[in-house]
Amino acid sequence: MAIYEIINVGANKALNISGSDLQGSSLYDNRKVCLWTRSGSGEQAWILDSTTNPDGIRSYLRRTFGLNAYRNSTSKYKCDIHTVEGNETDSDVTITAVSGGYKIKLKNYNMYLTADGTDDGAAVSWAPSSTSKMQVWKLNKKTIITYGKSTTLHGDIGTWGTAGLSGSDLKDNAQYIYDYLKDEGFTKAAACAAIGNFEAESTLNPAIWQNKDKITGRDSGYGIAQWTPATNFIQWAVDVGFITSVTASAINAKAKSSIQKLMDAELAFLMWTLTLSGNVFYEDVSFDSFRKSNDDVKTLAKTFAQNYERPNSTEYSKRQNNAKKWYDYF
Repeated sequence: MAIYEIINVGANKALNISGSDLQGSSLYDNRKVCLWTRSGSGEQAWILDSTTNPDGIRSYLRRTFGLNAYRNSTSKYKCDIHTVEGNETDSDVTITAVSGGYKIKLKNYNMYLTADGTDDGAAVSWAPSSTSKMQVWKLNKKTIITYGKSTTLHGDIGTWGTAGLSGSDLKDNAQYIYDYLKDEGFTKAAACAAIGNFEAESTLNPAIWQNKDKITGRDSGYGIAQWTPATNFIQWAVDVGFITSVTASAINAKAKSSIQKLMDAELAFLMWTLTLSGNVFYEDVSFDSFRKSNDDVKTLAKTFAQNYERPNSTEYSKRQNNAKKWYDYF
């Protein structure tokens, strides 16, 4: 399992879900697929569990959607986005290596993924096999988890009662998260607002469970932000090739082998949830405006709590005080 850009050889442009500033929450059945200049954005990222016989070519923005054949004629099928599960007849594909790249064929029809032009916005269809480079595609594997700053991080597998961090261990992890968020364009106040919330959720221990060794259910949060259910993060970790199965044992093994790699994965997932998987902030408070804000850190801590973590309102004060503590510390 990994994430790929799919690049048309004839046009040297990326397979792209149509839509400006597209977010996963706005995907819907029969949304247009087109070519576009490579941008590295989420609408140009695709999940493949195999490069020969994948379980559909799924969107990184929202894995329940993938490439689909809309059979609107007998000579050529429109390529669009559709829910994959239950639609395997029109979404299953096979991938075959050819000179210069790969050809992508519908498993159930003698039709191949084809670029219909070379301009931005050019349509993509399924058409009978030809020797044209417009039917040849490159699969460029994307690296999603990249931070890896040299440092020592801390964390133990367990629950809040057994694996909370404090003292210098807490500060080391806070510094790492702070540096990452700053590199991602957060102001000091916005970064500390987020960290204040994460401290309340997990004591900044990336290996902490709300309910140890469980991955489903409302009492099974996981990681620095306590994503609930834990499968929200763990499924993503499988999709990007970080682990191989959606199990507690798989993610626990990563925690044992490298707490830093686990932290890096969680930080990458955090940014995915904030920028690629739909705007989780209210309409009048965009994530980007939050990230760039220099408002009072306590105000921002409450904003982050209301829009991302969504705890009981009685917990706002604790998170705000945490955020102010970190703002004074850094």
